[in-house]
This record gives sequence, structure tokens and C-alpha cells, in this order.
Amino acid sequence: MDSTIKINKFELAAIFLLFFIYSYLSIHFYIDRTTLTDNAFYLFKMIQLKSFNIEHLRYGAITTQWLVIPLIKLGASLKTILMAYSFNVFLQYFIGFCIVRFYFKNQLFAWCIIAYIMAAMHFGFFYTGCELVFGAVWICTLLALTEQIENELRSKKHYLLLAVNLILLLTTHAFLLIISGIILASFCVLRFSKIKAGIIIALAVLFLIKLKFLTDGYESGKFNGVSKDIFLPETVNKSWFTFFFKQQFNKTFVVVKVCSIILLVFFLYKRKWIFVVITLLALLVLFLIIYSFMPNGESIAYMDSYQSMIYLTGCILCSIGFYLYFNQYSKYFIAMIFISGLVGLFKIYKEHQYTDRIAYYYELMQKSSAKGCNKLFLQENEVDMQKVSLTWATPYETLLLSSLKGSSQTIYINNDPNFNLEKYNNSTKFLGAIWLLDDTTNINNDYFKLEAKPYKTAKNLNF
Repeated sequence: MDSTIKINKFELAAIFLLFFIYSYLSIHFYIDRTTLTDNAFYLFKMIQLKSFNIEHLRYGAITTQWLVIPLIKLGASLKTILMAYSFNVFLQYFIGFCIVRFYFKNQLFAWCIIAYIMAAMHFGFFYTGCELVFGAVWICTLLALTEQIENELRSKKHYLLLAVNLILLLTTHAFLLIISGIILASFCVLRFSKIKAGIIIALAVLFLIKLKFLTDGYESGKFNGVSKDIFLPETVNKSWFTFFFKQQFNKTFVVVKVCSIILLVFFLYKRKWIFVVITLLALLVLFLIIYSFMPNGESIAYMDSYQSMIYLTGCILCSIGFYLYFNQYSKYFIAMIFISGLVGLFKIYKEHQYTDRIAYYYELMQKSSAKGCNKLFLQENEVDMQKVSLTWATPYETLLLSSLKGSSQTIYINNDPNFNLEKYNNSTKFLGAIWLLDDTTNINNDYFKLEAKPYKTAKNLNF
């Protein structure tokens, strides 16, 4: 297969328009994105440490932070830092796209990046800190690079780029290695090559290295907990992941689902039975792998990110099939992704869930401030949980949001009936994530001007 198709004026205009809109939305929603759950936590730690923030030994996250750290060190305003953090993710996608389309000259996998970040993702646009979201671009660069090497474009430069690409996947999220392997294995069944087989073996070795040396207690516990009993049909059907998948099937990733189903029906019409079977089997295997590594009751807030990996895989495999069998119609493929990308971007623009969350937090902080309180302690049953993403992240979200307006405040939402507020409630204490409650580090007063006061409850304030 050769998807190194020369770029034309229509495609160039489509690329410019889509990325221009995406960059605009990155700035338009910069507060919504950077103050959301993990993003707020990561940004808080970057500001505190004035250094890169690495969670669970996933060093690839540095690529989403390189624009932010110099600004923090230079003492830039909080607004500038938040804008840079949001724009940094756009730059990563755009640079990845440019490498694939203009350097590797690969049309197929470049447009797979667009299909994923604009049409497939929705929650992922706002959850910029998720390795499964921003790491997807590296899967596409790996596939484009594999094709380059297969097409006899083999030089030290190509193998060096391949090594860098594999290291990025290794140091980000284990699922990215699995997904890359499943896509290449499916592709290899359709059209075998020693290059693809060799990279699949390399991915398998890297996955074992990841399990052995690059997973902490959080991630390795998931992998070590896998047993054959979890694959019983009734167990799979009762899982949180299956429940969420079925419940959200008609609500999320609608654009990419419709496009993928259209392509699969088209393949069936053209009698490409083997391709359709291989694609569906690959998606089933990936579903079971993700399900098996996800303990029930955990990571529910991240279900969209895990689901997106299934749709990313389906999107890439359908795209590969189209170029494999119907390369001459590539302009229709581009047109379909262009239209679906515009629809996806419009849906992001009309999103109100994350804006409503911010308005709700500001409402709570305004009530608290009116009572002379800048540190509010609430029970979970005292807040609207439809507006709250993750309770453990609320202290960081509210601290960033209030500090943007000049007067720092924070809200801690408790879901532990045995939590003893008096143990921690002194005027200088900032209550963050539950696993950091014993941290005695003072917050950075250059950015967070949180006046020394004890926490007050809703009962204290007569909310």
C-alpha cells in the first residue's frame, strides 16, 4: 500500500481551515480545558515545582508541557500560563500532523489524526492531560513511518525516528503499545511484511519492559489483577465498562461511529469480507483487553478516554482498508473526514457541560466569599454532582479559577464519612487530593494568594 499522495490546493485549504478552527477553540476554551480534573492537578504541580509533572512514570507527558514550564520560570501571568497549556496540546497535534503529511508525505495517517482529534474526540478535547488522548498522534506517526520503511525508504534517519517514536509510546501509556500492535497485526494479516512483523515484536518487547520497569503501583496493580475468570460472558456483561459502553453508544463519538459504519457497509457491499471480519475481531480483542485492565468502580470518570481508543482503532483500520482497496477514491475519503471534522468542531463549540461546571464553581465561591470564607469544606451530598467532574480535583480546579480573578479560594468536597477535618484544619493548610493530605508544602504565593484561614463547612456558613 502506498498512501504518499501529493497534496493539492483543496486539501491544503481544508487542513488550514480545520486547524485554524481547532486553534481558535483551544484559546476560546482555555479555562474550561486547563482547569478540568487532572489538567488542573498537573498544572498546579507544575506551578508549585516550576518543573515538568510526571505521573505514573509516563514521561511522554513532557511533550504537552514544554511551552508552559519556561513561562512559569519567567513569572508569566496565570492567564498566560493557562492559555499556553491549552495551546501546547494544539501544537503537539499540529506538529504531529505536519510530520506525517508534509515530511512523510502520508495522506492516510495524517487524516487519521484529524479524524481522531476533531471528529472522534469530544471529552478528549477538554481532557488534554490524558495520555490516551494526546498519545494517539504517535500511533499515526508510527504507522506512517512503518509505511515509509516498507516502501524502501530506509536510512539511519528513518530508524532513528522509529526508535524515538517507540520510546514515546513506551513512556506514555501501556494501552498505546497494545493498540499499535493490534492495528499493525490486523494490517499484517491483510498484507504481510517483515517490517510490520518486526515492529510488532518490538512493541511486544516494549510492553513487557513497560510492565516490568515503567509501571508504578497504580498501573501495575491493574495488569497484575487479570485472571481468566473475568472473561466469562456474564462477568463481562456486568462490568462498568460494558455498562458505560452500551449506555453511551448512541450519545458519544457519534460522528466517527457513523463514518466507520458507512465504510464497513461499503466494504461488505464490495465483498471485502476478510477485511470486515479482521476489523471487527480487532475491535473485540481491544475491548476485552481494555475491560480486563480496568477494575470495576475505578476510572469511571475516564471511560470516554478508554472508549476513544476503540474508536481510534476502528477509524484507522477502516481508513487503511479504504486506501488498501480503493486508493483511487482517496479524495472522497478526505472530503468525508473534512465534513465530519467540521461537525465535530461545531459540537465542541456548542458544548456547555464544562462551561456550566465553571459557572457552578464560581457560584459556590461567590456564596462562600460573601460569608468571609476562602476555604470551603463540603460533603458530597451538599453539591450538585452533575456539575462536578472528580471530587478529588475540585481543590485545584477552584484554586485556579479563583486565582484567575485575583482572589484565591478553594473548595474541598469530601466523600469519606470517616474524614476528620479537625486533624488538618489549620489556617495555613491547603487540602488537596486525598493521597496528598499529609503534604506540608506551602502553595506558591506568586500565583495563589490564598489568605491564611481555617476551612469552614456549609453548616458554619448556613448555606
